[in-house]
Order: sequence, then C-alpha cells, then structure tokens
Amino acid sequence: MGKVLGIVVGVVLVLLGVWGLVTWWSLFVRALMAAVPALLIVVGVVLVVFFFSEIRSARQEKAEMASATETASKEEETASKDESEEGK
Repeated sequence: MGKVLGIVVGVVLVLLGVWGLVTWWSLFVRALMAAVPALLIVVGVVLVVFFFSEIRSARQEKAEMASATETASKEEETASKDESEEGK
C-alpha cells in the first residue's frame, strides 16, 4: 500500500509542478536567468579548486617518486661499494 501511495503522491507533485510552470512561466524564466550565472560561478570555482589540487598532488607524487628513486640509487651504490670492499 505504501508504494502505491508513493506513486500517487509523485503523480500529484508532477501535476502541481506542471501547473506551476504554466501559471508562473515568466517568473520561472526570470528565476532561471538569475540562477544560471550563479551556477556558472559555483561550477567554475569548484573546477578551479579541483584541478588545482590535482596539479598539486601530481607534483607531490612526482617529487616523492624522485626522492624514492634517489634513495634507491644511493642504496644500490652503497651495496655495490660493500661488495667491492668484500672482494678485496
């Protein structure tokens, strides 16, 4: 019974929404005209922050990889020196 009630309420809300759009079309268009620039600003800020953080994390990853490679090469040099000293 709850699912049927949900469908009925949904249909009633859709009909009220259509009626509201038809009745207040000019107000809806004005609200949309006001909302679009604000939405563009918000989306733009979100994109700038997201891609700025992506670039920043990529740089940090690159630095970590460089330090890991540097550490590994130093360890290899130390190991090869130890082996050459043992051979003497």
